[in-house]
Amino acid sequence: MSGGEDDKKTVAIRGIDKSLYNKLSAIAREVDKTIGELMNEAIDLFVKVTDGISETVAKVIHEPYVIKNLDTLEISGEELKDLDKAVLFINIDRLYLKDVDDEAIDKIVKIMRVKRFKAEGSFNRVRLLSKLEHVDEIDI
Repeated sequence: MSGGEDDKKTVAIRGIDKSLYNKLSAIAREVDKTIGELMNEAIDLFVKVTDGISETVAKVIHEPYVIKNLDTLEISGEELKDLDKAVLFINIDRLYLKDVDDEAIDKIVKIMRVKRFKAEGSFNRVRLLSKLEHVDEIDI
């Protein structure tokens, strides 16, 4: 995202949920940013999370569970497979996935901004690695 003044355009978007707009407006006041700046950041994050993959886009659009801002979290493959929709992990210091397989990994949209990530089980490593973004330490 370049973000220069020449790259900005006034855009009217129809169909914005009023309660979401109000929440965004309140957050903008809290962090001393404009709604436009936050919208740019939200769109940028959405584009990064989906990474242009239609399957990932579909999972994100269908409101995944979002697990975020935790120190330590341990999740089993069975817990992931039992979910009725996909899950997104964001901003977790230590995330441990135990007894995971490819079916469990398919329930994950993305794992982002994790300091220490560990996974154990029988799974395709490339499939799992493709879900990681901004992960400092990986043990699989």
